Amino acid sequence: MCGQPVQLCAQVTSSSSCPVQPGTVQFVVAGGPTLTASVNGAGQACVSTSAIPVGTHAVTATYSGNTDIAGSVDSTGSVTVGQGASTTTVTATPTTSVCGQQVILCAHVATVAPSTCSVMPGTVTFVVSGGPTLTAAVDAAGNACVPTSAISVGTHGVTATYSGNTGVSGSSDTTTVTVNQATSSTVLTITPPSPVCSGTVQLCAQVTVASPGTCTATGTVTFVITGGPTLTGSLNGSGQACVTTNALGVGSYPVTATYGGNTGVAGSSTSGTITVIKANTTTTLTSSPNPSTPGQTVTFTSTVAPVAPGTGVPTGTVTFVIGGGPTLTGTLNAFGVATASTNVLTAGPHTVTATYGGDTCYNGSTSPTITQNVNPPATTTTLTAAPATIRLRVNGTLVIPTLSATLKDASNNPVPGQTITFVANSALGPIALGSAVTNGSGTATLSNVTVPATVLTASTYTASFAGAPGLSPSSGSAPLVFQPTPLLP
Repeated sequence: MCGQPVQLCAQVTSSSSCPVQPGTVQFVVAGGPTLTASVNGAGQACVSTSAIPVGTHAVTATYSGNTDIAGSVDSTGSVTVGQGASTTTVTATPTTSVCGQQVILCAHVATVAPSTCSVMPGTVTFVVSGGPTLTAAVDAAGNACVPTSAISVGTHGVTATYSGNTGVSGSSDTTTVTVNQATSSTVLTITPPSPVCSGTVQLCAQVTVASPGTCTATGTVTFVITGGPTLTGSLNGSGQACVTTNALGVGSYPVTATYGGNTGVAGSSTSGTITVIKANTTTTLTSSPNPSTPGQTVTFTSTVAPVAPGTGVPTGTVTFVIGGGPTLTGTLNAFGVATASTNVLTAGPHTVTATYGGDTCYNGSTSPTITQNVNPPATTTTLTAAPATIRLRVNGTLVIPTLSATLKDASNNPVPGQTITFVANSALGPIALGSAVTNGSGTATLSNVTVPATVLTASTYTASFAGAPGLSPSSGSAPLVFQPTPLLP
């Protein structure tokens, strides 16, 4: 077989008594080496060689002759060299790994004695059941190795097959590789760690695959909030899953975050606690009307709102404390607004505050103080209008030369500095004539008021005072007469 020494021998005989020695024999191996050996005293020449390739080869032995004996040739010989046998031994390092961990598959190929041919060139093919097929060349030491991280979880048979070469036949061996799930760890973060009631809290789970595993953690994380909702988030490319909720009331809530695992990575879990505190609030206060008068109904309005990050609408009641007046209570509506009214405030300034008492979710708060001014009772006024005439100008337009009205208080004293409004009471509707301010005598006067023709349907006009602090409103009417002649310039 290949590499095994082969001995070629030729026996030379003579038909005479002359010796065949000295002399040589040349052995020519077809497709192989040419070798020469000396003839010994017995007429034999032999050579040994390991250089004959695999196959059947014709061998020609040619005796050279000497001075007494002629040479001769024999070409009837042949030699057959078969392939050498080989053995293959496969190993996996490590034999038990985790998902994504590199496994090195090695095969050692050796020839079986008496063959001494090299296993090079040649390759080894590694077939992983349910996994990759890999190939490596055999080196001078008969070793072929390949690394792989592509073997899935499970137990896999591995067959290593040596391809053989012209001198050495192929061989194979099998082993098994077991790949387990990689372990994982989960870390929970709660942001903010102490959220406010009705505010949003974010739960994030970071899943990390333990070394030497390199498989990716995919899938979902389930967040179980004791006393609250159960939420599920999907892992992103960084191994993180996040969820949010604003459905927790005040209190402490244990949380468990559980990663369910996948085919390559085992699940894991961790826990934490959400502590929800009350949200702060702000309270504002307004009153209407302000100022008011004794006996007039005043309405106090308070609006309660959460301070960020709090959201929602507070519930409960607001207490209105009025200095020198009653204490009132209002209930917050669906918009966080409470109102209360009173008509018993006496004349003078009154300080008012609104205090929200809080509820299960919101802290209480107090508004800035406002002042409710209650003016003394208004003095009664009288307004007396003087009769007026409508005159015709030479250009055909109409004019009221003078309109006047006098304003006096309850003691019949003139009231200066107040605005009086004049309106003609036309059959077609009121016609605004203008306004004037009362003088020191309490009289307001309009002069040369140009008016439309429709004013001719009015037989009266009215002077009105709208009222002022301490003064009641009043009005008075007077005749309005058309005097066609004489014409005015």
